[in-house]
Amino acid sequence: MTFSQLTVQFPHLAAELGQLSGPELDEAVRRVVEEGLSATGLQLTSRSPKDLERLVWSLDDEAWGLQEKAEAGQASLALYNLAFRKARAVSGLLEMVEGRYGPAVYESVQALNADEDAVVQLIKAP
Repeated sequence: MTFSQLTVQFPHLAAELGQLSGPELDEAVRRVVEEGLSATGLQLTSRSPKDLERLVWSLDDEAWGLQEKAEAGQASLALYNLAFRKARAVSGLLEMVEGRYGPAVYESVQALNADEDAVVQLIKAP
């Protein structure tokens, strides 16, 4: 499996994932996605694609609104950042559930503050 979307921004991570296949790859992607959800404090009651898609749209709308408010000095950047990370975490889960591992990891890395080194360590963990 190739991870072309990751290669541009996170080449080391893409290379690590490119060495995995089958159950190892499934587990690595699951671990990254779950860590993104956990890091943002999200606890979901449903993991159905339809419910996740609605939630992504809702969280994206919230993040966009907070970004505009933060730029106008009416909300903190930290509040916007958390909203953005939550939207990316749920988007990562949706991508994983639908079998698109590259986008799932990309979105989840964004939820994890784009910390490529931490995600590579997460993938390498036993």
